Amino acid sequence: MLHILLLILKIIGFILLGILALILALLLIILLTPFRYRVSARTNGAPENTEGAVAFHWLFHLISGEAAWKDGELSWRIRAAWKKFGSGSDEPGSEDGIPPVEDSGETECTEPETKEPETTESETAEPKTEETKKTEKRIMSGHPEHNEERRTERTRINLYEKICALFNRIKYTFQQFCVKIKSLNRKKERLTAFLTNETHKKAFGRLTSETGKLLRRLRPDRAYADITFGFEDPAYTGYTLAGISLIYPVIGEFTYLNPDFEHKVLQGELYIRGRVRLVCAVLFAWNMVVDKNVRLTYRHLRKFKL
Repeated sequence: MLHILLLILKIIGFILLGILALILALLLIILLTPFRYRVSARTNGAPENTEGAVAFHWLFHLISGEAAWKDGELSWRIRAAWKKFGSGSDEPGSEDGIPPVEDSGETECTEPETKEPETTESETAEPKTEETKKTEKRIMSGHPEHNEERRTERTRINLYEKICALFNRIKYTFQQFCVKIKSLNRKKERLTAFLTNETHKKAFGRLTSETGKLLRRLRPDRAYADITFGFEDPAYTGYTLAGISLIYPVIGEFTYLNPDFEHKVLQGELYIRGRVRLVCAVLFAWNMVVDKNVRLTYRHLRKFKL
């Protein structure tokens, strides 16, 4: 009886071991199988003569796809196992099979609006009494010198109020400006203290080195670019060339740039082919997580507020 129980446990152990081995094999296949891609493009400056194509596949073509731009039209196709998707696979139709409702052009009948008889101002105005007429005459017959003095006094009061309002507005603006300056100084001090911390500096250094390694691993196997470009304004051509110069140490060995400072032009061709393995991203994440300085910096970043 005991040996039968041991045999059952042994069989269960072999089954679990086989399942673990299968899972490990699948993980290794996913991590080590390269994601292959290819990009090509060509243009002579006219949109109708611009051509481009992108293709990729992964897991022994189990997942693949391609897209092309030619003659001003885009066509694409993606395959995931036995499922296929493409630009010509979907037929146009209305949602849920419900045909759109057409407008018959008929308008709903509305009841004619009844206009109320308009009343003139003379009909609605109340008749003036004798006291009201006397008051109006007294106001109209006021002394012109008194009226002029009142207008002058009113103008002085309005001018004084405007000056006070302008002064208060300037005072409030200056106070707000001082508050903002103090707030910016405090934020600058906090940011400087955060960046100059030794733990944070080591974490940033580790991030820079690991990012450089990742970029070297992601470099394409083959690349070629020959581009002639220029803008109407020569200054824009110079700005573009200065921006490209920041990454030129990385792409310089296979890139040929020809800036044209006199004409507006865009001509050239591009070809890139490479492969990317998922294990590169996993190694990058692992090296960052196991670093104690990086973990501390991440915690401080979550709590950091300017």
